[in-house]
Amino acid sequence: MGDSRSTPVIGKGKVLLKLTFGKVLALSDVLQVPDICWNLVSVSLLGKAGIRMLFDFDKIVLTKNDAFVGKGYYNQGLFMLNVYDIINSNTSSFSSAYIVDSCDIWHGRLGPMNFSYMKKMVELSLIPKLSLENHGKCESCVESKTTKKSCTSVERESNLLSLIQSDLGDLKNTMTRGCKRFYIAFIDDYSRYTRVYILRNKNEAKNAFIKYKNEVENQLSKKIKRLRIDKEGEYEFNPFNSFCEDHGIINETTAPYSPESNGVAERKSRTLKEMMNAMLVSSGAPLNLWGETILFACHIQNRIPYKKTGKTPYELWKGYAPNIAYLKVWGCLAKVLLPELKKRKLSPKTFDTMFIGYVENSATYKFLVTKSENSLVDVNTIMETKNVDFFENIFPMKLNGEQQVQKTSRDKSIEPSEFKPRRSKRDRK
Repeated sequence: MGDSRSTPVIGKGKVLLKLTFGKVLALSDVLQVPDICWNLVSVSLLGKAGIRMLFDFDKIVLTKNDAFVGKGYYNQGLFMLNVYDIINSNTSSFSSAYIVDSCDIWHGRLGPMNFSYMKKMVELSLIPKLSLENHGKCESCVESKTTKKSCTSVERESNLLSLIQSDLGDLKNTMTRGCKRFYIAFIDDYSRYTRVYILRNKNEAKNAFIKYKNEVENQLSKKIKRLRIDKEGEYEFNPFNSFCEDHGIINETTAPYSPESNGVAERKSRTLKEMMNAMLVSSGAPLNLWGETILFACHIQNRIPYKKTGKTPYELWKGYAPNIAYLKVWGCLAKVLLPELKKRKLSPKTFDTMFIGYVENSATYKFLVTKSENSLVDVNTIMETKNVDFFENIFPMKLNGEQQVQKTSRDKSIEPSEFKPRRSKRDRK
């Protein structure tokens, strides 16, 4: 006690504070002391949990990862938090692992994704039960997403592969690490299941479709009946039209300057680019990773419920609901375990990487090496592994960028040309 007296502690556990703005703050190792009439929260422990506190004259504001958490006001020598309810974690529906940023973490893991879709995924038990009421706006989403009113809906197909819609995107002068600037998406009209391929040029579009056709027809034991594309030069029209005729595929093309005729593909392409842009902005990753990002966005989109069917494209395509427990926030810090052959006794057993996606048809993750103290592991290389620990609140590229800004603003280097060396006036021998 503050006056040198002591009082017994009768219990210890976890308490959930439901703040007035809908966020839930989990407090661990909370002591139950009946003789204390106030519920006290340690500022230092909040700081260790990643909560940032801004004290004003009569107000305190809590944030985490620059996202608003809650606030309180000065009263009788203390700052009192605005708490809606205090919940015993043993009796509440909240899991002890759901801390204040659980909603934001899953928002990041899923793309980031619209909160209304997250509510639907909670109802389908695809993600844990989250407190999604009174959530704030996502700054990255606001910066990167703008939309127009949708066109009048039309009747859709009722069978897989009855209609495949395709759209080709051009990232102009932004190349991937492999010097590719195009992507092409194939969307099944019934299930909305999507596949994306990264291309060097438009001439590769035909080969991408052939690869897609061979795979999906073999896996589903069905045939593609119709293909709808924009008449904008995605394909070399004459040879591609001949290919479709040879395989009994009706090749539908939209009218010039009428992308709304291919609305499903256009909207899907727009959604993928918005998700890609949001992830690049929120993580601070370089733009040449857009290829990995859009593939990640496609992976997520296939696991998000489609509002007209109430099911995910993955379930309609595969026949069973997806398990998304493995999802991680794109661009977050990941410490990868060194292979046995590259370990040294007196050096770290891990090296820092940035998580950039999932390996296709595999249970492994894909990473970009950002920092390594081992000469056998090169920085800026891509590797695949399962032996990793994720830190989903930390973004190494954003941290590196902030450090670089601080260095250039405070520790400006002086060019050698600004100094003129002092020369001796003595006669040289």
